[in-house]
Amino acid sequence: MNHIKVIRLFVCLLIFSACASANQTTSDQSEEEKVKVTKGFFDYKIDVESQKVYLRVEHYDSLFLYLNSLTAGIGSNDIGLDRGQLGNSRMVKFSKYGNKVLLIEPNSSYVAVSDNSLEVRAVEEAFAKSVIASFSIEKKKSGSSNGDWIDITEFITRDAHNIAKTLKDQGQGSYSLDKKASVILAENSFNFPRNTELEAMLTFRGEPKDYEIRSVTPSPEAVTIQVRNSFVALPEEGFDPVKFHPGGGYFGIRKYNYASPIDQPVEERFITKHRLIKKIRMPKFLSR
Repeated sequence: MNHIKVIRLFVCLLIFSACASANQTTSDQSEEEKVKVTKGFFDYKIDVESQKVYLRVEHYDSLFLYLNSLTAGIGSNDIGLDRGQLGNSRMVKFSKYGNKVLLIEPNSSYVAVSDNSLEVRAVEEAFAKSVIASFSIEKKKSGSSNGDWIDITEFITRDAHNIAKTLKDQGQGSYSLDKKASVILAENSFNFPRNTELEAMLTFRGEPKDYEIRSVTPSPEAVTIQVRNSFVALPEEGFDPVKFHPGGGYFGIRKYNYASPIDQPVEERFITKHRLIKKIRMPKFLSR
């Protein structure tokens, strides 16, 4: 009888352990489900507790704009890191290679504007492109027909605006990004049908050398700035470029088209202009 009691006790312990494990798994899943998916141009979700941000990529090799800007600057015109300042803007795309996703910037300065795919490919292979960043697919968050989830936390919290370099170039001191004191700002991140906005607060630590940085920072050895990363869809409608002329009063953009006719130069120059589309509004008495 004693042996039977021991066996029964052992079986009960096994059942209790299994139930506890199942409850733990359910608890973990429910915690993950609490992280809300914010839908928009790129669906994203921010885990505030773990300070992780995930982006869902559904359409690979589709071009879009990526740019960064300062939503909270330093406060000194002489240093040049002012609130609202735009950083580099790039035309990029996500490309998938196995379990890795690359953010690639094609070379838009050297192109072949042609219907001949071999001609286009020849120019693409002749000039380098740039891989801006790489990401691993989160397997536990993927596996559905709605694209792949990638962890872009490191990408959003990096020094995309070259703040440390600017401070050094302006003679303010040598600073480096303190990742432990940098966070994702979920309350300042937004999603829209044609653009996704993700913001981070970045802290740079170093030794101040000039009066300017001391005059605008409470503790100049720790400079904290907010940076926004924007993913923006390209315009749906076509854009008609205007050729550059020295007497036009506009800045010019150089482009090299290796599919140009033999009697035309390879170098093409266009003006920089706003993409304005005139909309005709009918008078009220005609719209009735």
